[in-house]
Amino acid sequence: MWINPKELVAGEPLCEHGGFVSLFPEGVKSTAAAEPGIFEIRAAVIDVFSAMDRDRSGFLEVDEIARLMRSLDTKTWTDKRIQMLHKAIDTDGNGKIEYSEFVEWMFAPPGSPKAGAKERPAANVPLGEKLAEHEHKFDPIVMASKLGKFLPEGKPRVCILGGRGFQDPLMQLLVQEVARLMTSELGDAVVALTGGLPGVQEDFAKALGEKPEVVHMLPVGEESGFGVGRDLAAGATMAERMEIYGQIGDFYLTFEGGPGVAKEAIMAHSRGATLLPMMWTGGASNGMFDFPPEALEQPNFCSEEEWAALKERGARDGEELVRTTAEAAVKVLRGMIQERSS
Repeated sequence: MWINPKELVAGEPLCEHGGFVSLFPEGVKSTAAAEPGIFEIRAAVIDVFSAMDRDRSGFLEVDEIARLMRSLDTKTWTDKRIQMLHKAIDTDGNGKIEYSEFVEWMFAPPGSPKAGAKERPAANVPLGEKLAEHEHKFDPIVMASKLGKFLPEGKPRVCILGGRGFQDPLMQLLVQEVARLMTSELGDAVVALTGGLPGVQEDFAKALGEKPEVVHMLPVGEESGFGVGRDLAAGATMAERMEIYGQIGDFYLTFEGGPGVAKEAIMAHSRGATLLPMMWTGGASNGMFDFPPEALEQPNFCSEEEWAALKERGARDGEELVRTTAEAAVKVLRGMIQERSS
């Protein structure tokens, strides 16, 4: 985590002065001495960002950085230095620092323009290099808990699972209709989560209205590019992101899908999350790839007619198929949420 403006103590690492180092626990404080594992480093970064993000918006603004840094060292953190720090991290220049930008800045490799560093003493090894050196312990349960700090508090988390394309044009219409009904029926009472992938997740996110809020969880450094909602960095790789995604949701809506969808559904189901598959769309959602068979069984509070609308296409087709399936899906989801909260 390097920034090298001359005004900031002649090229020394930013974490070494201005009190910034005190934000990290022992073992993560020095970039040259102790060798912290990657898991501890990531956990510490999330805690630091959360401490700065006082309004829990998922972004850091200048005043939030100023408040915390001046509480550590009023003399070092002048207005000018705080503005320089904010500009160095805010790589897209929108005036806000997203969690992904903060992580990229923290773990920027030597010479990275995002970190603003061109040269540094060889003895000082930045955190970014340590990521490549460690066989690390990764705990998706703990990471999901920490990332939960950046999600709306107290709201059910509805995760979307599905393929990166559409085998049936009607399935694409179904995804969009479920999203629209979720907006009108549940609104701001829930938060929607995606894995930032094209296909089902992208179409679902774009079909949502202004509410509920939608958050896209991706590996560090990646962006959804959806143009709606906000991105949240989760894990260093896609495999880690999948494990975190399987741990963070309360409810998982599944549309078709292959082995990857089944894998995330299995992880979610194994810890007690509720799955709601659109069964007639096929693939994992209809029991393939070891999708949890219990999720294909009709819940007690759900009527036979509602469950049949999710299970079989029957004689329905076109607009009727899409409309009746979406209506049943959102009604069943509402019942699942009510049952869990009771």
